[in-house]
Amino acid sequence: MQLKQRGRNAERLAEQAWDNLTTAVESTGRRTRKIADEAGSRMSATSDEARRRAGAAMDALAGRKPRKPWTWLAGALALGTLLGWLTAAFGRKAMQRTAHTHDDESLPADLGELGATTEIPVRPM
Repeated sequence: MQLKQRGRNAERLAEQAWDNLTTAVESTGRRTRKIADEAGSRMSATSDEARRRAGAAMDALAGRKPRKPWTWLAGALALGTLLGWLTAAFGRKAMQRTAHTHDDESLPADLGELGATTEIPVRPM
């Protein structure tokens, strides 16, 4: 009877050990997949940059000139045009507002009223 008891205990221990082992392996597998996925996403960005640089190096060695960044140039041109148009539009409105605030009567009729003369002063030599 004691022999059967020992056999059952051994089986139960073996079963528990097997369950613990499979749980540990599955957990490690999940963690490993997660780490691999994170590393893969980082490596894809790095490898893309490496491929771009390698291609640029091969082009330079072959004597080909680098391409112009047309998208950046077009974007800068569009932004400059937009800023110029906005500046002109708001500047025009500001000038119209200031012109309406000043009355024509408050401005002098000619420069003589300001004490200005048309004579150019000449310095003796």
